[in-house]
Amino acid sequence: MVNPLFYLAGFLTFLVLFALGMNLFQRVTRMREQKKAIKTRAERARMTYNDYAKEYAKAFAALESKGYCVLDVIHDLSDEWQAKDGARQFISYEEAFFLCEKIRRNKKSPLLLILHTLGGYSFPSEMIANAIKKHPGKKYSCVPYVAMSGGTVIALATDLIHMGKDAFLGPIDTQYAGFPAEAFDKLKEDKSKERIGDSVLLTSYLVDQHKKTAKKRALEILNDHHKPKGEPEQVIDELMSKGRHHAEPISAAEAKKIKINADTAIPPEVNTLVDARLGMLRTYPQQHPNTMPAPADPVPETVFNKSFGGPAPLPEPDMRFIEAANDQSASAPSN
Repeated sequence: MVNPLFYLAGFLTFLVLFALGMNLFQRVTRMREQKKAIKTRAERARMTYNDYAKEYAKAFAALESKGYCVLDVIHDLSDEWQAKDGARQFISYEEAFFLCEKIRRNKKSPLLLILHTLGGYSFPSEMIANAIKKHPGKKYSCVPYVAMSGGTVIALATDLIHMGKDAFLGPIDTQYAGFPAEAFDKLKEDKSKERIGDSVLLTSYLVDQHKKTAKKRALEILNDHHKPKGEPEQVIDELMSKGRHHAEPISAAEAKKIKINADTAIPPEVNTLVDARLGMLRTYPQQHPNTMPAPADPVPETVFNKSFGGPAPLPEPDMRFIEAANDQSASAPSN
């Protein structure tokens, strides 16, 4: 008769060998994945503009093959004042006309709006949002990274906003000369009209006119899926008049908290498309590496040279007459 301990020892040996085998398999798998990741990073680091362009076109075609009318609002958010590769840096009228036409010509297709923008002019933003809101089919928006200000306005016209786990929306209060409407009200409270410049007073008048209809227009743009039952103005109030500063980021979790219909289920093709387009902008071959500075360049004491090769400093001012006047003042007797 076989001793039962023999079976027990055999079973324990099997468990030990199995555990060692699984550990070895996991280590080998992990090493392979690490090598694959390193190889992928190296390959992407070597990608050129044309490589990214092909990847962008492939992702765009993959989304269109699913029946979507794809609307990509992907802006160049780099620090350079002049956008690259024909990209825009903010929502403009030209872009609004193009998108509205595309929406009008695709009434039977669901819309897939892809946003990567810090906003722009309010009127073209509202144009795009209104066109999306009135589209008879389903409409979705995707925000892998950021859609602030006018970008949030446009996203709110869709049925559902897919956000990246680290993506942000933003408040939609209109800015005037870089300041919120409340700033002009506060200024008029703290200062008399005699102490406020005419241009500021005229701007504040325009602000007052705009405030009369701003909320009404926002509610007209807002998709019904972002209007909680019994609280149809909840989202607009949160984004316009709850004391948020205009650059305050609103995460996916915060968006859900204030009743925006959002989730974090972005289709992988959308991430691929946006990353490819940003890669195109990043690797775009610049013909003039020494570009002109922005019109709002904070260095007014520079001028452009004839070859536009970069800013050239203005000549030093002749200070001799000032020095002579100072010498005379110093030598004059004091009272």
